[in-house]
Amino acid sequence: VTRSKMGKRKPYIVIGTIVTAISLVAIANVQSIMLIIGIWVITAAAENAVAAAIYAQISDRIAPRWRGTISTFYGVGGTIVPQLFAILAAQFLGDVRVGLYVMAAIAMVLMIVHILLAQEQSNLDEPKATMNKGGMIKHFSLPTKGARDYYLALFGKFFMVLGHTIITTYLLYIFTDYMSMDDHAASAAISVFSSIMLVIGLVFALVSGILADK
Repeated sequence: VTRSKMGKRKPYIVIGTIVTAISLVAIANVQSIMLIIGIWVITAAAENAVAAAIYAQISDRIAPRWRGTISTFYGVGGTIVPQLFAILAAQFLGDVRVGLYVMAAIAMVLMIVHILLAQEQSNLDEPKATMNKGGMIKHFSLPTKGARDYYLALFGKFFMVLGHTIITTYLLYIFTDYMSMDDHAASAAISVFSSIMLVIGLVFALVSGILADK
């Protein structure tokens, strides 16, 4: 367990966001494909550190009776934000560098907002957890008994994210390479497509949240 004056989650959120922002600025200023891939691996790791820390705060700080509701809001946010950023990113097809700068700035602003709202306190007074081989195996191995729901959720989420990522990754190239659109037309098409996906995703997220609470 991380122990610091900033708490056990805030360090990952702050450091992860800063690394993400720096990585985006770096990607905007390099030309090597291999270097971009290498930096993006670091970016992805930093983003996941932030996401994992924020999600862990639900179990840390939310009463059990409200966790389903808060998880629903988290899920709705996870559905809305990618589409909103796709719409935003589409506005910078003519100048990708500026778009990356904007994304880095937004990440830093949202990090500051989260830190101010969460107000996580120091946890230096918590008992220090010992790390040993048994503990590592316990916490980092996959469950093998009575874990049907776990694997349904795991693979459901995996395929959902995989499908969404494939669509958003290749959408621009479909519009430009196969439909021969220029940047302006492709930007408008991506905005319309993402808006439709936003509405559909929001409806499904809200419905799933209501059903989960029942």
